[in-house]
Amino acid sequence: MIEITPIKSLNAELTLPGNKYVANRVLILAALANGTSVIKNVPNNDDLNHMINALKEFEVEIEKSQNTVTIKGTNGIIKTPKKEINVGESGTLMRFITSFATLIDGSVTITGSKKIQERPIKELLNSLQDLSVDVKSNNNGFPPVTIQGKGLVGGSTKI
Repeated sequence: MIEITPIKSLNAELTLPGNKYVANRVLILAALANGTSVIKNVPNNDDLNHMINALKEFEVEIEKSQNTVTIKGTNGIIKTPKKEINVGESGTLMRFITSFATLIDGSVTITGSKKIQERPIKELLNSLQDLSVDVKSNNNGFPPVTIQGKGLVGGSTKI
């Protein structure tokens, strides 16, 4: 039998194996958080470099040094990019940054490689539309997509 005893506070440092799928999620969460996050053991690959560049387009303050990324959180208030976002070949980034972009007050187009433009995204777009997001595919249910952000109103959806 294992007993877990709650503690009042925790000050710890954990080292996790570098994983681009986990890192993509953590970078989005850190960008939306309040305060500064330092993420260690971030792998170096194209998907994560595209994520970092995409976040910078939303004017998120982010620095990468070797395998550490430091992000100044936006407290959920992000800026409208001045140019379209290119996700390269990252399907994870395409889906995450599309949802992330609903928080802007303006318009942005998200695109990627020819390979990404062959991957369906209609289910996500339908769910975002259920939540009152003005989003459309420029390619019949495939990327690129354009979002006219006005904040995320919320509601319910099924995906």
